[in-house]
Amino acid sequence: MDPWVLRPARRRDRSFIGALATEAFASYGEYGPLLLDWFGTSGVEATIAEDEAGPAGLTVVAFVADPESAGGWVADLLAIAVALRARRRGLGRRLLEAAVARAVHAARRWPVRGVRLSVAEDNLAARALFEDAGFEYTGREEGFYPRGQRALHMRRPV
Repeated sequence: MDPWVLRPARRRDRSFIGALATEAFASYGEYGPLLLDWFGTSGVEATIAEDEAGPAGLTVVAFVADPESAGGWVADLLAIAVALRARRRGLGRRLLEAAVARAVHAARRWPVRGVRLSVAEDNLAARALFEDAGFEYTGREEGFYPRGQRALHMRRPV
């Protein structure tokens, strides 16, 4: 049985979001303030995963103009994170599947063409998760995370 409940993030989740950003992304940079800014931005959807012990995971998705498709949009997976206590239990996969499903649902009403994301070159676990979910590298490997890791860009159609 799936122990995870996914729900929209609420204002009361701000402390969890900040703490999870520190826990999950510390090796890449100071992402707590950025995630909280995204969370408060109109048009950005944040989803919390929780179980009986409380919040354990997060996705942040924004729907933006697609630079690869004139007039099209793309779901930009800005962040996906799982708390240490919940790792290796399938939650990352569940969160990713839900984010892709949200993009597919949006594509029924709007010209959403795909889902894109960036992942650190040395984040092998995340890269494997994204590859297994049908994401492919775009070849646009420019950019670096604040602590110097190279950013790889991935995409999949909806």
